Formats: sequence, C-alpha cells, structure tokens
Amino acid sequence: MAENLRFDEGSHRYYRGSIEIPSCTRCLDHAGLVSYDGVRQDILEKKSRLGTAVHMATHFYDENNLDWESVGDDAKPYVDGWAEFRETTGFVPMRIEERCEANLNGMPYGMQFDCLGMLGKQETIVEKKISSQALWWWAIQTAGYALGAPDLSRESSPMLRFSRRRRIAVQLLPVGKFKFKKYDFNDRQDADVFAATLLITHRKMREGAKIKDLDTP
Repeated sequence: MAENLRFDEGSHRYYRGSIEIPSCTRCLDHAGLVSYDGVRQDILEKKSRLGTAVHMATHFYDENNLDWESVGDDAKPYVDGWAEFRETTGFVPMRIEERCEANLNGMPYGMQFDCLGMLGKQETIVEKKISSQALWWWAIQTAGYALGAPDLSRESSPMLRFSRRRRIAVQLLPVGKFKFKKYDFNDRQDADVFAATLLITHRKMREGAKIKDLDTP
C-alpha cells in the first residue's frame, strides 16, 4: 500500500490522513453505474461472506499455500473453478489483492484489485466474480484497475498502462467451472467512462456529498 494511505477494515474506506479517498468501486456507485437497491440485505450479506471466503482461498491457492481441507463446502466449487482457470489459461498472478492509491488527471482513488499477472506475454488484470449474473459495469471497474494498478516492470502513464493491459472478469461457477471469454474487455472507451465516474465522485465530494456504504456481492 502507498505510504501514508490508510484502509479502514470496518468501513472499507481509504484515507490519506483525515481525508477520505474514494475507492474504484464507489466511484461507479456515485456515478449511478452500480445499484443493489432491489436486493434483499440478507442475500447481500450471504454473497459477501461467500465472496470473502472464495477470495481468501484463491489467494492462498495463488501463493501455493492453500490447505484444501480448510475450504468450506460452499466455497470449494468456486475455488475449483479458479484452479481450472489457472490450469487452462496458464495465467500467472504476480500481484494478488494488492491495495494501492492511484491518480488519474490529478484525482486520487483507492483500489484493491484481485490479480495482476501475465496471460501469455500480456500483462493482465483479472477479477474473480461469483455473481450468477454478468454485470456490464465490470468492464468499467477493470478499466479503473488497469489505469491505476502499479506497473510490473516499468513506470508509465495511466493511459499507457491501460492500453497495454488485458482486462478479464472470470465468472466462477458453483459447479466448479469458469467463464471468461464474454468478459474479456477491450473497449478503449471504458477508460473514459471510468474517468467520468471519478470526476463525478470528486465533484460530489467537493460539494459535500458523503461516500455511502456499498455492499457488493
């Protein structure tokens, strides 16, 4: 994590000193791209707990340190799907669930991307999703990560990072499989859309709008 950047585990918010910095996902929410208003709270909480368990297990898997007996029955099929994705594609994660601060057009934002690594010879952002429904804003979320995630081997501008990176959302399924070909994002306009959400968020914060809590399954 960047020096002096603080992440509050309880509220899932980023701060530099006493100043709150919006997260990548909350920028999408402030701009109206994300809404779970129609989903019951108990379902959101259940999905959140499952997502946490799956991410923890796949994190250890990527570090070659997973005790499979510690994986709960509800999470195991999703972890199996991730293992199959790794084996099928040859994706090599190099940075895993890293928190960092990014800056685009003078506006800071925080993030925690799932994986940054190599798919073949291409630097690739990979997001793990357990949602049964594919959501179009995943493309914009991964654009925010591709713009802001630190370089693996060299320093470059946000747009150069974005232009050379592949962006994938891997939909992990409860049957031990995965999908990703439909979520291999390549629209260059995604970067412009994310930049717009960041601008909207910073303007709303400047005018006194608070960053609301956001539950993401």
